[in-house]
Formats: sequence, structure tokens, C-alpha cells
Amino acid sequence: MKKLFLLFTFYFLFLNSYAVETAMVDGDGTLLVPTKKSFFEKNVRAFQQDFRIFVDTTASAQDNSLAVGNQVVPNPIYYKENNVVHHTLEANGEELIGLNNIYRYYQISWWTDCEVKVIDKWGNLIYFTSTIALRNMQVQQLHSALCDSTPKIFAWVAVYSNENRGCWGKRVEHTDFNASIGSKIGSAITAIWIYPSLDSTDERAVPVYACSRVLDTTNYPQKGNGFNASEDNLRAGYRWVVWGDYVREIFKNPDNTILVWRQTISAGETYNGNKLWRPVRLEYYGEFKEVK
Repeated sequence: MKKLFLLFTFYFLFLNSYAVETAMVDGDGTLLVPTKKSFFEKNVRAFQQDFRIFVDTTASAQDNSLAVGNQVVPNPIYYKENNVVHHTLEANGEELIGLNNIYRYYQISWWTDCEVKVIDKWGNLIYFTSTIALRNMQVQQLHSALCDSTPKIFAWVAVYSNENRGCWGKRVEHTDFNASIGSKIGSAITAIWIYPSLDSTDERAVPVYACSRVLDTTNYPQKGNGFNASEDNLRAGYRWVVWGDYVREIFKNPDNTILVWRQTISAGETYNGNKLWRPVRLEYYGEFKEVK
């Protein structure tokens, strides 16, 4: 009989371990937050890697127009008179020693710097950073709400140097955001890596678009801190974000496009006189981190 009682007690407790639930309620007993989680919530976690923007700065044509060059080459045409060989003659009767060779060519630039933009699926700008004078007030004011002012920037200098004592070059960090890579390091930059400010805890208001050049004033009627309803509201169509979270969000969205415009300290890559923006890829690196 005692064994039967113990068995019944164990069975009762076993059932109640699954049947009993607890919940948070307010003063009048209204349910606030259920404490029971689904199997997915309790057991499935998401992980992610950090990423960087890779910019190939291999030398290429500065634009699609052809420049005109002139090169004097030896006159290869002769004639023979009284068994004596002579060059052909100029109009004044003198021997034509050289010929003017007129040719056309593309002007090649060795890119050292770049601007980076992210645009949404409607073509609206949602992120900007640069390797040129990033801390300059004028640059900051161009896209003040969307400018990433604290990225980490590295470049590959593909020339021999006594510092690294190798013919393969070296990787250097660009830290003078009042200048450019080209002005500080020089040419022969074959790659640039930009690490966006993924861990930034700064807060700001960023625009939210409903379509091309139209702010989403329906879902985001005010601009301000927290729930977009502070006394500091300026205009509709903005949301308040933690910058690092926002940067990670827009770069991971496949509907957005990452673009780069390559430059030197004196010129930029163009096509028919317009800036030539090139889509680029992200490079993922490092260990996976759990998404909180």
C-alpha cells in the first residue's frame, strides 16, 4: 500500500510539472507577460558574424573618353639613288628623319580613396562614409543623419618598403580622417577595407522612406527620442535608432545596395562626365556572435 501511495504521488507531481504555469499579473490580476516560452524561443538561437566592405582599387581607366597622344618615331621609309640610301624627303627637300604618330588612349588612374553609399530598394540614400576628409565639416553636413564618422579603415600598399622588408607590400590603417589615404600614403593602393561602426552606441534620428524620395510619415509621424514623440520633434518620417544596430540592419538587408566611388587626390572615376558608382560585396569574418 505504501509503495502504491508513493507511485501515485510521483505520478501526480510529474503531471503537474507540465500542467502548472505561472504568469506575471498587475494589481487587479490582469495578465501581463506569459512566462511560458515556445520550444523555438527556448532552444533556437541566431548567430551572426561581423563584416567589412572590400574595395578593389586596381588601376583602371579614369573615364570612357579617349585622350590624344603624339609620338615621334623614326621614319622607316627609304629610297635609293645612285646606290645611296636616303630617307624620304620633307616638303622643303630635307630628309624626313622622324614621323609624327598620333594615337588615342584611355587615361589610367591608380585609385587611392573612395566614398561609400548604401541605397535602399527605391534608390534613397541610407548610409554614407568616405576615406577622404571624413571629419571635414562640409563632408559631415552633406549627409549628417546618415554619415558614419567612426569606421575603421585599412589599405593595402602594394610596394616594397624597408619597414616590412618584403616585395609584397603591407597593410596600413588610415587614421587621419582630416586627410585622405592618397595624401598620407601615396599611390600603389590596391585594396581598401572599411569596417562600419557596428558596435556604435550613439543614438540619432534617421529617415524612413515609403518610396522614392518620400518619407514614411504614416508609420513614423514624428521625429524624436524613444518612441518618436519627444518635445524635440523636428519633422515627420524619421525614427530614433542606435547607430550600430541601424548599420548592421541596413547592410544585412538584401534589398539595399552598397556602392563605391573610387578616387585619387585629384580625380574620380567617371562615365560621360558622371560619377561611376560600383556595387561592392561585404566580407564576413571572425567568430559567430549570438544575436541578443
